[in-house]
Amino acid sequence: MRIEFNKGKLGSASSRGGKRRPMFGVTAVELMIAVAMAAIVLTTAVPTFSSTVHKNRIESAATQLLTSLNLARAEAVKRRRSARVCPSADAGTCRGDGPGSAT
Repeated sequence: MRIEFNKGKLGSASSRGGKRRPMFGVTAVELMIAVAMAAIVLTTAVPTFSSTVHKNRIESAATQLLTSLNLARAEAVKRRRSARVCPSADAGTCRGDGPGSAT
């Protein structure tokens, strides 16, 4: 294995055959500006995203309640009996501590 070193300065035109090529990279100042811009964007986007998630959860719960009410109505009409909708943890039994749990 052989290692060769150029005698000219690193990055100088003489060490690369006289042709000057542009150097690519990011300076510390550019990096700090990019990080600051990303932080500004994130601080404005995160609260908006959080409120969107909260709104979506509320809409989902309302849709689920409406679906349950429609199903209870359809079953009551089909069976010609009254039906009720009550809170349940296992979708099999009614929870006895909520409103509407009295028979």
